[in-house]
Amino acid sequence: MFLEPFPSLNHKILTDNFYVIERDYLWAVENQKFVDYQGMDEMLNDPKNTGHYWQAYPLIYNKQPWPGVNLELDTLDLIRQLSVQPILATFSTIAPFSNIKNHSDHDEHCIAGRTDTTVVKYHLGIVSNDQCGLVVDGETRIVKNNEFNVFDESYEHFAFNNSAELRGVLILSFLRSDLTPSSVSI
Repeated sequence: MFLEPFPSLNHKILTDNFYVIERDYLWAVENQKFVDYQGMDEMLNDPKNTGHYWQAYPLIYNKQPWPGVNLELDTLDLIRQLSVQPILATFSTIAPFSNIKNHSDHDEHCIAGRTDTTVVKYHLGIVSNDQCGLVVDGETRIVKNNEFNVFDESYEHFAFNNSAELRGVLILSFLRSDLTPSSVSI
């Protein structure tokens, strides 16, 4: 089940500056900054680049820059300007003619002790075409450049790339409780 973008997040700062994100993503691809996508702890402690079909260049973990990330990336500055900070942000690629198996995530573990809320993922298409998609809880969407697909990561989901080109997205993970300001009644 896909969601509408949350009004509390000024996400247009990213779409309005898409060319910056695209440029940083292409720099990361050209400079071979991607590592095999594995659990975040393994990526943090033992990054590998074996040419695995699903790779990531982590940018943010636990609301802080990922160790070893190029701090001069303008995408990091754009993320810092968001009204809500993501607990995780990463560029992600899927190799041509590849599928990521159906799974659910648990990115709330990026914040120690925060298992009291679910995580909302924002996928921003960077390099995609009509053969690349995302399926959440049985609903399929084509990943389009400079458009968000928003969903609750606890639902089963998977991505596919049925094209001959590398597919790239920016993934941002937010605690739902950060996106939904609580109201206090008196």
